[in-house]
Amino acid sequence: MFTPPEGFVPFANRTETRPVGSARPFAGMREPELAAWVRLVDDDLPPDEVRLMIFMDALPPSFGALLTAPVPIPTVTLAVTPGDGLSKASSLWVLLRARTDVARSDGWHTERIDAWSQDGAYLGSAEQLRLVPSL
Repeated sequence: MFTPPEGFVPFANRTETRPVGSARPFAGMREPELAAWVRLVDDDLPPDEVRLMIFMDALPPSFGALLTAPVPIPTVTLAVTPGDGLSKASSLWVLLRARTDVARSDGWHTERIDAWSQDGAYLGSAEQLRLVPSL
């Protein structure tokens, strides 16, 4: 399980996160990618369109995997597209894969997030435009 620094992202207390693989936020990794199983705590309903939007912003920014210390990386825009499997979702857990596809030198980054259910059904995708402060 990944536990964010105390008070850094208060919403993280509303989720349980189980990382997949060795990538962790702010771990100085070689790739700007994170993957994890995530569920909302205190919520016993499977994902729907509203919950999918919440899940798509639940992971730390994937670019943060390259860094060695937490820094604010705000979302500027978030566009979510539900997948065909969302209407049949029954598990509380969602597998998320987030990857920074574009990282410009002026700090603008584009991140893509994909989501699957426990049975492998594709739940949807999202694209986030983020601004990384000068490092």
